[in-house]
Amino acid sequence: MRYLKELTAYLNKQLLLDEGEEMEEAVEVLQIKLPKTLAEWLKEFSKELAMDPSQLLANILTYYFEAYRKGFERCYLQSNSEREEKGVKHLPLLAEKFIEEERLKGKKSKTNFIVKKFASWVKDKLLDISELNDSTINAFLQEYIKERELSEYTITLYRATLRKFIEFVFKTIRSS
Repeated sequence: MRYLKELTAYLNKQLLLDEGEEMEEAVEVLQIKLPKTLAEWLKEFSKELAMDPSQLLANILTYYFEAYRKGFERCYLQSNSEREEKGVKHLPLLAEKFIEEERLKGKKSKTNFIVKKFASWVKDKLLDISELNDSTINAFLQEYIKERELSEYTITLYRATLRKFIEFVFKTIRSS
């Protein structure tokens, strides 16, 4: 019984419950389906630990929740200035510069708009410029073509244009 009280106190602390708020007041009942073997193991193992299966699951999930929260805070809640230092805020400007240079070379490409969309997408996803590669292009194109019917030829043209843009970005960064 003492172990159960210690565990409850620990879980209350982990779940950030207010002083005096009982765990029962901050609990939501959730029905889950588990494979039979996993459900049997959960029942047996929780008995060995003198816990209710739901308490054992809450304890296990708490670790995952904490890892998720720390990762979320580190990746998504970090200051935008860190991302801006890596040049992401300048990517739309580099897209404009790329398009202008292509125009000055006499290349009036119908695919230049995709460069602007890609630059905005990268900025919205908070990707580092150093992460730009074929995988990034593929992820963007998969997301972009979900809403459109495009031929393989068009997708190939977009991919080639975006590769040229990435080369331009890296060359511009190296020369500055």
